[in-house]
Amino acid sequence: MAASSSLVPMGTYGNGAFPGNLPILNGKNYDTWCKQMKVVFRFQDVWDLVQSGLEPITDASSDAEKATFKELKKKDYKALFIIHQCVSPDNFERVGDALSSKEAWDNLEKAYGGATKVKKVRLQTYKRQFELLQMEEKESVGDCVTRVTRLVNLMKGCGETMSDQSVVENILRSLTPRFDIVVAIEESKDLSSTTVEEIQGVLEPSEQKLNERLENGTNEVALQAQNNQAKRGKGKWSRNKGRGGYQGSNAKDNQESGNANQKNGGKGGFNGNHRGGRGGRGGYKGFEDRCAERTNRTIMNMVRCMLRGKHFPKELWGEAVNTACYVLNRCPTKRLNNVTPEECWSGNKPNVSHLKVFGFIEYKHVPDQLRSKLDDKSEVMVLVGYHLSGGYRLYDPISKSIVISRDVIIDEMKEWDWCSNKKKDSVSIMFDDVHTAPIETNESEVRRPTRIRTQSARLNDCIITSDNEINAEGDLVHLAFNAEVEPVNFEDAAKNEKWLSAMNEEIESIERNNTLELVDHPHGKKAIGVKWVYKVKLNPKGEITRHKARLVVKGFLQKEGINFNEVFAPVARMETIRLVTALAHYNGWSMHQMDVKCAFLNGLLDEEAYVTQPPGFIIKEDESKVYKLDKALYGLKQAPRAWNKRIDKFLSDIGFNKCVTEHGVYVKNCVEKGTIILCLYVDDLLITGSNEAHIREFKVDMMREFEMTDLGHISYFLGIEFQRTSEGLMLHQKKYASEILKRFEMDQCNPSLTPSEPRLQQSKESEEKDVDATEYRRLIGSLSYLCNTRSDIAYSVGIVSRYMERPKMSHLSAAKRILRYIKGTIDYGIVFKKPDKRSIDLIGYTDSNWCGDKDDRKSNAGYVFLYGGALISWCSTKEPVVALSTCEAEYIVASLSACKGVWLSNLIDEISNVKCDSVMLKVENMSAINLAKNPIAHGRSKHIELRFHYLREQVGNGKLKLEHCRTDLQVADVLTKAVTRETFVRLRNLMCVKSLENMN
Repeated sequence: MAASSSLVPMGTYGNGAFPGNLPILNGKNYDTWCKQMKVVFRFQDVWDLVQSGLEPITDASSDAEKATFKELKKKDYKALFIIHQCVSPDNFERVGDALSSKEAWDNLEKAYGGATKVKKVRLQTYKRQFELLQMEEKESVGDCVTRVTRLVNLMKGCGETMSDQSVVENILRSLTPRFDIVVAIEESKDLSSTTVEEIQGVLEPSEQKLNERLENGTNEVALQAQNNQAKRGKGKWSRNKGRGGYQGSNAKDNQESGNANQKNGGKGGFNGNHRGGRGGRGGYKGFEDRCAERTNRTIMNMVRCMLRGKHFPKELWGEAVNTACYVLNRCPTKRLNNVTPEECWSGNKPNVSHLKVFGFIEYKHVPDQLRSKLDDKSEVMVLVGYHLSGGYRLYDPISKSIVISRDVIIDEMKEWDWCSNKKKDSVSIMFDDVHTAPIETNESEVRRPTRIRTQSARLNDCIITSDNEINAEGDLVHLAFNAEVEPVNFEDAAKNEKWLSAMNEEIESIERNNTLELVDHPHGKKAIGVKWVYKVKLNPKGEITRHKARLVVKGFLQKEGINFNEVFAPVARMETIRLVTALAHYNGWSMHQMDVKCAFLNGLLDEEAYVTQPPGFIIKEDESKVYKLDKALYGLKQAPRAWNKRIDKFLSDIGFNKCVTEHGVYVKNCVEKGTIILCLYVDDLLITGSNEAHIREFKVDMMREFEMTDLGHISYFLGIEFQRTSEGLMLHQKKYASEILKRFEMDQCNPSLTPSEPRLQQSKESEEKDVDATEYRRLIGSLSYLCNTRSDIAYSVGIVSRYMERPKMSHLSAAKRILRYIKGTIDYGIVFKKPDKRSIDLIGYTDSNWCGDKDDRKSNAGYVFLYGGALISWCSTKEPVVALSTCEAEYIVASLSACKGVWLSNLIDEISNVKCDSVMLKVENMSAINLAKNPIAHGRSKHIELRFHYLREQVGNGKLKLEHCRTDLQVADVLTKAVTRETFVRLRNLMCVKSLENMN
């Protein structure tokens, strides 16, 4: 955001009134704001105080020194006041507690000064994209201009100053060759004063005419020279009073540059013409005759050198003439006071960055529409000249035709062999940075002079380092950027001993489990391919713990019904894990964690499957053999189910019972040894129980049957960190939240106090600009997993997740506000407080926001369940039907929460052997409570769907108890709408979502 857009009127500060405005710091314009503030401080004569600070005085100071200090202190407060006026309300907290202007200035510099390096890196990327920007074949002018404007705005956001002229020139340069109007625009308009909108207004009518010509079938194939016309010599003398020359067949493309010569009396440019026969020389007179003859001789000398140097056939002499004239018109001449003829005629200095060496090989891109899948993407051609539209004239030696194209890649190290009609390498001399050695070449080889290589203009702002450059510590610079990068194939991994060791460990584990058996490839059976997948394992602090290599089957090649049948495998739900954690914390049980190494390798397969030998471990002399799978491998569709069946059978054999309400939880009750509860999430096990010795025996049994890793007491499970504090056990995802902020480049953003703006309603039918749907979905998916310990953002994430099909800019802004809130509450999580040893009850809160959705007018529903004061389950969703009243909306959400409450009650009965008599459900609406208890009101509720009357049934049999709850104590209110900051903080505390820093 530019600083000019964030200004407020200045006031008067003792030294006089300011003629202008004060810049406002909004967090994104620090560099510009800093420069403007320095000028303001110097104008007010306080910059020295801001920069160096105020020297303190002592009690022994004289009266004059005290008076001087008082004046300086007044100036310092004056500078501090200016800083306060020049920051936005969101940034005022950074300077609000500062006691001096220097302290406030340093705080802002620490907060925003570090982002300059990131801006420079981004700016380099944007500049490269800006320089390489090209219009697509089927892209319209409006879409192309929009793409350029978007990129320019990104560059300006990083501090780059872009003039309209450079943007206009880039648009004209990126157009496809079919826009012949580009030359007329450059000659008729002053690009320095032309805006992007004016260029778009000129190009769009031209585009419309071109499309109409294509639709009517009258579009002609233009810009193609016929060499046989050059041989006929059917040119004629132009009536230019002796100021021009002979215009042949190739002069048509340079007619306008030839007119330049006619306009200025023959004192500059060259007409792009070539001489005909001697019969026409009578048209020359006197001095003009001698000038034309001398010009023709200069051109023909250049043509002979160009043809001889590249061994061109003589029939291409017309192309050489055109190229020579094109270059001469862009070279300064003494007669025009070192000004180029092109600039003298058009008034604009020509751009020569596109000039290349005549006769070198060029690769012309072939569009997707003109080639099949396996055809070459480019054609080899020879550069023979330039076209006025900005493209290159390319000669096809095979078809002997001229083609105009911009989408080319030039290889200045190769040229065409005209004898054998194929390309050949040119002889080049390369100089080493340290020493120069003589290079011997055969006389038969073509000798070429060496040229000084210049750096590309787009790399001027980049830091260029050589491949062998080292830093002050003796490490290679480029390898520092690739530290601990996960390889993508076996060839890269084989270069590192750590990955080789990881692969050997994986193979040994597979062999110990007797997973594979090397057999001959059976007839009629197809072997599935395998590949290596590499992963660097990190701990919560971001430190590397191990390098892991996994042999994975390419399961996408399997077909249902042939290679596999059933694939579903149950895992423990997140609310189940929180419930078990709350139960263990209340009873004072310890919680342990175990991990199964290569879990899928233990699953027995019911189907017959074969795989190829893994890369890097192919057995010599048995290359044609394949592996038969006796057990599952990672990547197989049925591997999770096979592993689940295996561990389910083992746990049943040692006395565990699988819960009926939750198939991912196993319980073992023993009168002498107590209870063990096991939560299974694929290969991760959460274990708790009343007897430590009994748990140790169970661990020994697991290690005897499977290859296990005992991780001890639980601290990091499924991305959730378990940390004991002075107030109890806390579950948070601080590390994962930090990764989200870095992934979406919001780690330096300004924090927000609430995740969503109050009274803001989103809508699908918005006329705003679309955003990248893929990136938006990645953001919503990351935020959804963060909701496992952050119930305070459940409503906001649920709202933005409704627009993943076609997200708009306002939806992305709402999602970014959630990230800003996470930035300020990164260490927040749910707290399981210390138990008070009273009976623990299951209590639920339900609430709804009637017609809260703007698009379909369905109500927003939310409910929360606490077990012994610990938050274990919550939900923020949209009701499935439209409610006709607030009573109906509250009744529907109470029915939905009743289903969850009954399920939680049954689960508690199974895992704790403690009968949960009833569930207390607190509802805000009295009409909904009466509707559930009193069947007399059935006449007003006859239209309510039958499934929602499940609430009435559960209340009737005593499984649920409904109780009225005041609005200020309704915890679920924060899950139905965006509330004010005070209400949000109060309800967040009631849900026991607190900061880790405050807990310690």
